[in-house]
Formats: sequence, structure tokens, C-alpha cells
Amino acid sequence: MRKLRRFEQRIKEFQAVTGDGMEKGTCAISWATVQDEDWSDNWKKYFHPEKVGGMIVIKPTWEDYTASPDDIVIELDPGAAFGTGTHPTTAMCIRELETLVRGGMRVFDVGTGSGVLSIAAAKLGATDVTAMDYDRTAVNVAEENIRQNRLDGQIKTGVSDLLKSFEGKADLIVANIIADIIIRLFDELDEHLAEHGQLLASGIISERLADVTAACIAHGFVVDKVIEEKRLGGNGHQPWRREMRRLFYKGLLQDTIEITGADAHHLMHVMRARPGQEIIVVDDENQVARMEMTAFCETAVTLTLRERLAADTESPIQLVLAQCLLKADKMDFVVQKAVELGAVGVVPVRSQNCVVRYDAKKAAGRRDRWQKIADEAAKQCGRTALLSVEPVTDIEDFLQQEAACGRYRADLLL
Repeated sequence: MRKLRRFEQRIKEFQAVTGDGMEKGTCAISWATVQDEDWSDNWKKYFHPEKVGGMIVIKPTWEDYTASPDDIVIELDPGAAFGTGTHPTTAMCIRELETLVRGGMRVFDVGTGSGVLSIAAAKLGATDVTAMDYDRTAVNVAEENIRQNRLDGQIKTGVSDLLKSFEGKADLIVANIIADIIIRLFDELDEHLAEHGQLLASGIISERLADVTAACIAHGFVVDKVIEEKRLGGNGHQPWRREMRRLFYKGLLQDTIEITGADAHHLMHVMRARPGQEIIVVDDENQVARMEMTAFCETAVTLTLRERLAADTESPIQLVLAQCLLKADKMDFVVQKAVELGAVGVVPVRSQNCVVRYDAKKAAGRRDRWQKIADEAAKQCGRTALLSVEPVTDIEDFLQQEAACGRYRADLLL
């Protein structure tokens, strides 16, 4: 609260300055204190017991459930952590764990979230399980869920950036995260994956599968199998299908468009699209269409319009996140979540309290990395607009630039 009041005072002082040649707009700042429990309980009415595998049943701690003799029931309260167990990527991992885990196995869970995958592994027979996350809040949630399932003597927990705090080698490493983080994970597998061990990775969208596969092969590993699934909307048991490919087109949609350059290469060699396959295309004005690949050559792909679609996934609020630079992969996580929450831009800022050392020589590379993460997240969560990652700027310069435009946007400044 003190920081918000100090920020408000700085805005007032800036507006009071005269003779600087700037035409300042009005700025009204308001805030409210929201307790975690105000939002963390509202979603519970939509979370009910569900059998996500052949044996594993996810049961919310506040719900009743009569188990059958073959059920393995996990008591779960995700709280503020990711991992209800029913999300498609989590459910896919659980079903694979049912076939991969053997009695006495040692398992590492990287980015454990609610701890659901570690609990599943332990209940399936793994006797030595370690669950870690870089977010202390997630670790606290995982520890409570582990206690709820009476597995605190079987599962160790802790805070870790990827595998850095894990000790020894595991027979199976589970990572339900995103492609860029999984690619980084390969650098640490030699030290932590036992001979003939396996990595179960999830959270990889189809457009990044080739990148993850390349990293896997470059580090001397072999891809055992690939499973790609997406749950359809609705209740009850629904079929599973491959997600339709999505392309952001630099231009305006026409009845026929030609894709060239890097996008054409991506379509043909990464997405491996071929004539007859359909692709969701989003143009520069956020128009969305279902298009069919009708022709291709070595340098170009032709797409033909089949159906214009309603672009109803974008918020009418133009939210820009001004985020002070963060350590390690925390900035990657913030960019990803900003996309999922509907932001249109992220401005990395430096302030006097920023603990991250700014390196101008690496700034462009880091911005490119964050933009790539933003683009991937937009495709994965169904956005029809790409978030723009702006160059790193000083917080004072950011505020002055906004004032020079005659406005202060409804930005969230952290």
C-alpha cells in the first residue's frame, strides 16, 4: 500500500510541474485491498471429482465421492497453484504415469504446482518422490496437498529453479510446463536423469514440438512417443482431438493469401502442413478465419478462405503491463501469464529498487526471447491478438512518455 501511495504522490507531483512544454492529461488512481480468499474460493463450485485416467480420480477436498475398488483417489485443493488435475496437459501426464511408474521408482516433479503429479506418482508405487517449484506459494500448496494425502513421509518438497536444487538422479522426471522451459531443462538432465531413465514433458503446443524435439536429439536423447490431445468444451466424457493449427498473418485476410519467408518455412517444416489441411489465421486487424492450404512450393504457401470466424476472445480493455525486471525465468512466466490474462503489451522497466543487473548488450536477445514466449502463449490460449513486448525502459521515462501522449493508460505497474 505504501508503494501505491508513493506512486500516486509522484504522479501528482509530475502533473503539478508547469513550464515543461508537456500537455498533461487527467489521471485518476484508485485501489482496493482484495483478500486471497475472496477469489481463491469462487472457482470451487466448478471443480468436482473426475476420473482422469484408468485408475486416478481427482477429488476436491471439499467434495464427497464414493470410490470403486479400483480407484486411486487424490485429495486435492489447488489453492493459488496451477494443477487441478483435470487440465488436459495434467490429465495427459497422469495417464502416462499410470503406465510409466513402477514400484520402488524414484521420481522428480519439476514445477510441481499443486503437487498433483507427485502425489499420483507416489500413489502409483514410486517410493522416492521429490516435488519442487520456483514459486514458494506453489510449494506451500503442494505440501498441504501431500499432507492431505498422507504422503509427507514419501514426497520431499522444496524451491528450485528447474533441477538446480534436486539431489541425485531419478528414474523418471516429470515437467508439465512450457516449451521454452523444457528446452532449458535438457541442459540439466545429464546430471539428474538415471541411465535408461525417462523424461515425461507436457505443455508443448504443436508449433513448438519440432523445437523441443531438436533440443532432445541435440542432447543425445531419443523421443519415445508423442501424444497430442485437446479437451473439447462441455461436461461429462468428451472426445479428444488434435488442436487446429493457428497462424498470425502479417497483413489483411483475403479470399486467397500467400505466405512467404519464415512463416512459410514454419508452416511446411515445423507445422508440417500439407494441401487439404486447415489452419486458423489471424490477421493484423484481429480478423479470424478458417483457411485451407491449397498449394505450396519451396518458398511459399497458398491459403484459401473457407470460413470467417468471430473474434470474441479479446477483452475490450487495452491492458499494458509495466513489469520491473525479474530474475531467472520469472520474467518468462510473467510474460506468459500476461498473454493469458489478455494484456496487449508488456513494458519491461528498470527502477532504483530493481535487483536485476541490466546488460544492454543482452537486452535485444532477451526481448526477442520474451516476444517468442508471448507468441507461443497466444497460440496456445487461443488469443486473436499478439502481445507486444517493448524495449526495456526506465520507469521515469515510461511515465514521461505516457504523459507526453496526453494520457496515463490503465496500466498495471508492479
